[in-house]
Amino acid sequence: MFAGPTVPGEDRRNGVSVAAQADPDRWWFGIGEETADHEEDGARAQITQQYVWGITADAAQRSIWWGTVGNVTGSGFATVAPDFADSGLGVPLKPWDDPDNVTVEFSASYNAVHGVPPTMGPVGDAVPAQVWQYDIGTGVTVERTPTEQQCPVLRDVAGLRAAGALGDVVLIGGIETTTEGGAQAGGTVVLLAYRASDGEFLGWRRFPQWNNIKNFIVAGGRLYFGVALAQSEDGITGSVQRLRSPADPFEFEEVGRLGNQPTYFTVHRDRLITGTWAGAGSEEHTGVYLSPPLHRLGPQASDEWRLVFSAAQLFPDPITARSMVSFAVTSFGGWVYATFGIPSIEPSFTRHLAAHPEIPRETIPDLALAYLKSSPAGVVYRIKDPGEVNQQVELLYGEERYWVYEPGGVGWALRDNLLHQKPRFGGGGFGDRWNDYVGWGAAVFRGKLYVRATTRPAARAGSCSSSPPAARSRAGWIASHGC
Repeated sequence: MFAGPTVPGEDRRNGVSVAAQADPDRWWFGIGEETADHEEDGARAQITQQYVWGITADAAQRSIWWGTVGNVTGSGFATVAPDFADSGLGVPLKPWDDPDNVTVEFSASYNAVHGVPPTMGPVGDAVPAQVWQYDIGTGVTVERTPTEQQCPVLRDVAGLRAAGALGDVVLIGGIETTTEGGAQAGGTVVLLAYRASDGEFLGWRRFPQWNNIKNFIVAGGRLYFGVALAQSEDGITGSVQRLRSPADPFEFEEVGRLGNQPTYFTVHRDRLITGTWAGAGSEEHTGVYLSPPLHRLGPQASDEWRLVFSAAQLFPDPITARSMVSFAVTSFGGWVYATFGIPSIEPSFTRHLAAHPEIPRETIPDLALAYLKSSPAGVVYRIKDPGEVNQQVELLYGEERYWVYEPGGVGWALRDNLLHQKPRFGGGGFGDRWNDYVGWGAAVFRGKLYVRATTRPAARAGSCSSSPPAARSRAGWIASHGC
């Protein structure tokens, strides 16, 4: 959790008006100590609601709704701990306290020791998620988190990851904590429903058959979203769901059955496009799926979605390809822009170490070298005519050659990417080697495509138009605006 306090205001450096900002919500005495909900002597103010996760505008465009996830650093480390254990590096779950930045307690927190939800084992920094509404016209922000009487299961929800709206209904999707990690790791899905016009809470529903939810999209006047299945069904680990009618906000039908979990969506030439994350038990590489035409979407065509491009068609190293996820997909200028990235400091790094015990790991330089060679920077590419016989795939930001680990004494070797292309505009991560988290959101605004990237010191967010501006180098065409 972050140290406070902070005050809403203008970010003049970036020309951004801050509409709402989290305030200190608890006071902390030390690792393992019970916190207070009000200021006390000897306690340090903390902000637990660090992250706006699911966010949407209502259908009338009068207000913005969002759900939060708290203390993401601790939950994130807890999520990757199993991979670190498998690699032989040990489990990086030792508590630390940085008064100027982040304090993490893991299983040593008071809430974890005493079984206070939504904490669970090593996920000791989880706190209940919140719902907020911002009125665009008045500039007023109102908390809409349901009470425990209204939604008793919300105390088990560590994060509200997805939000969407149709008619006068707003849906917000949350994820329960599991022992495998925080909300980032997935868990049983809980949906909350609100009436947009007056903010009234309409109810909730728990869906144990789903174990993750990412994004909603409105297409052809219907509301769609993607989930991971709690159990694989003959190689199917992901599902696209559609709201039957806003009259019943918890009645859905399955219109897509995918080999992996659908995440981000876009509409392209009367079809849905979605990128995927690996589902539980999936044997399929992540990539980009194409739906049937919108007028045919329905339960009868749920098996007609097609994987049109995957990480296995770009990355020559099989472990690296398996570790990639597909982030944002966006229709723009006749192409579908898509991304690949690694969602944390693992899994490619730790999976290489687990699969190849002979990789040197005795020293920090050994580990740094293994990380650099196993975990490439994020990739941006685009697809024209997806699913057609004349489909084109063009690498925009990435590497002409990627590292491959070849056992039998060969070790690390550079091999051409499987598209056999030079990137059109620059290296991976918009030219920043450490930027492996490319595409956590994208949007078209005023004729440019903006791609969100990691907020590290040298990381960039990107924008692009249908042709590179003459005044800019091609390498700066997409990566043109600092984030």
